[in-house]
Amino acid sequence: MPFKRPDKQPEPAPIKPLRIAYGPEYLQFGELYLPNDLTLMHGLGVDLAARSIAAWNIEYRRVGDAGGGWPGTLLDVARAADYLRVLSPQYSLDLKRVVPIGHSAGGHLAFWLAARPRIPTHTPLAGSSIALSALPE
Repeated sequence: MPFKRPDKQPEPAPIKPLRIAYGPEYLQFGELYLPNDLTLMHGLGVDLAARSIAAWNIEYRRVGDAGGGWPGTLLDVARAADYLRVLSPQYSLDLKRVVPIGHSAGGHLAFWLAARPRIPTHTPLAGSSIALSALPE
């Protein structure tokens, strides 16, 4: 008897992304999607992971949140980006193949992050904002 394909394929079990704190505040976390883990919530992340590019989609404090707004929001984004150096050995991240992703205000912050290396080094928004001993476990 020939193999007959079922009419309905089973739904894959939902898998949550890795939620990782990059600071002590409630909204200082990111969701890390790895190339070998195609469980991304968004098509962009799935596409990037399929191309062996890890996507780091972060949360941050906004205007109205304690510490949010200027410069807290930008410092959160910078801290989350800096934290990837800590995560890279554990998750085998190639830091040359990681991109920030976001939508709406998060998209603007991803573009800001891309320009961060051009910020004058004497400002608090430039360079690494993380002392490795102060990072969350």
